[in-house]
Amino acid sequence: MLQQGLTARDSTGNKYKVAGFELGYAERMIYEDSLGNLVTLMDRMSHYCLGDTLSAGVSSSIYERFKLGDTLYINRVTVLKPSGATTTEIAGKGMICILTK
Repeated sequence: MLQQGLTARDSTGNKYKVAGFELGYAERMIYEDSLGNLVTLMDRMSHYCLGDTLSAGVSSSIYERFKLGDTLYINRVTVLKPSGATTTEIAGKGMICILTK
C-alpha cells in the first residue's frame, strides 16, 4: 500500500489528494540486559512524508525492516480540498496497521 501511495476519500466517495502524512513505526526488538537476560522492547521511529508516498530515504530501508508483530501508524494525514480557485488543506483520518503476514 505504501509503495502505491495513499489515497483519501470522504464518506460520499469523493477523492482527495494527499498532501502529506506522518509515518510511525514500532519495531519489536530483543536486547540483552547487563545480566544476560533477554528483554523485548519496542523501537519507535516517526517521519513526516510530503505527498502521498514515502520519502526515498525511508523507503530504501523500511520494507526490509518490516516483520510480523510490528505496528505501522499513519497519522497527521493532510489532504487537499479544492475550493473554487484556491486549494485548502484539511485534516484526514489516520490508521493503525499491525503486520501479520
